[in-house]
Amino acid sequence: MTTNAIQTQRFIDQTVLITGGGTGMGKAAAMRFGREGASVVIAGRRPAELNQVAEEITTAGGIALAVPTDMSDAEQVEALVKKTVATFGGLHMAWNNVGLLGAFAPLQDMRLVDFDTVMATNLRGVFACLK
Repeated sequence: MTTNAIQTQRFIDQTVLITGGGTGMGKAAAMRFGREGASVVIAGRRPAELNQVAEEITTAGGIALAVPTDMSDAEQVEALVKKTVATFGGLHMAWNNVGLLGAFAPLQDMRLVDFDTVMATNLRGVFACLK
């Protein structure tokens, strides 16, 4: 058996939840975990991108589920985790990748609502996923 064959089977019978999995690093992680045998749950706010990544994984022979989720909403995050466990029987890894840059402005010009939006997604969302 080659090293590549062993490597591609590293995550068989493992379920990975990837937030922000529709683009960028999250997509790359989802694709990699899918190639290496994991059941991949891809979450984020953009259904079209999530569905495309899931389709790419399944077309390549992997297992994937796209679940549109707003990570700043704790109830949606809880529903995401419950759906993951109900679908795949467990959750073994979480790649908490989702994040917003927010509005760029000098601190004195930044609106509190913009700050709150970034914190709700980047910090509270990760906390809700881990909880």
